[in-house]
Amino acid sequence: MTRTQLGALLLVASGMSLASSNAYAQQSVMNSITWLAGCWQAEQAEMGTQEHWLPPAGNTMLGVSRTVKQGKTVAHEFLQIRFNSEGKLVYIAQPSGQAETTFTLIGNSDNSVLFENLQHDFPQRIGYQLLGTGKLMARIEGVVKGKLKGTDFPMQKISCDAKTNGQASPMPSPTPPNPPAVPPQPCRYHTKTPRCYAPALAVDFVGLLAQTG
Repeated sequence: MTRTQLGALLLVASGMSLASSNAYAQQSVMNSITWLAGCWQAEQAEMGTQEHWLPPAGNTMLGVSRTVKQGKTVAHEFLQIRFNSEGKLVYIAQPSGQAETTFTLIGNSDNSVLFENLQHDFPQRIGYQLLGTGKLMARIEGVVKGKLKGTDFPMQKISCDAKTNGQASPMPSPTPPNPPAVPPQPCRYHTKTPRCYAPALAVDFVGLLAQTG
């Protein structure tokens, strides 16, 4: 075997090792948000106002949401969590009647995940946090006319059995580890937009933001 052939073989082996390492890292990140999978009923909302997420497969999670008012569907949204061409985990949302928008992962933990797109009008951040057994908090927020605005969406896990129309007893979710007690922090103003969160998500999301600078 010539030196050129040996060098080529080493280069191929190195590339295969790097690809395997990247695939393992991606799988680890995707596995860290498996708690989002399932069917979630919005609290204090009409029955059928739900968000459903398929469990991870093929390095993707697919979701759909529906808002029901007075017995009619007034809004829906198709959702994806997947890796883009740069290997970054992204959240892709396509609300009814609108173009899809992509948000990039900026932080995640054992029970929370946070995506951001500062170029979008509203929202600029989308996050989820598992609060306890069968409880999920979703939040959207962004800056509108110089002021930070946000909305929380508390949800309860329900059966995904279509025969019950989501009215069965709530399905239990694993209880996440309790994060250390951290008092809510005031907004931290950056050049583009302030970063702060409602008390419901302050503990975990402030920690995630701290990791991103």
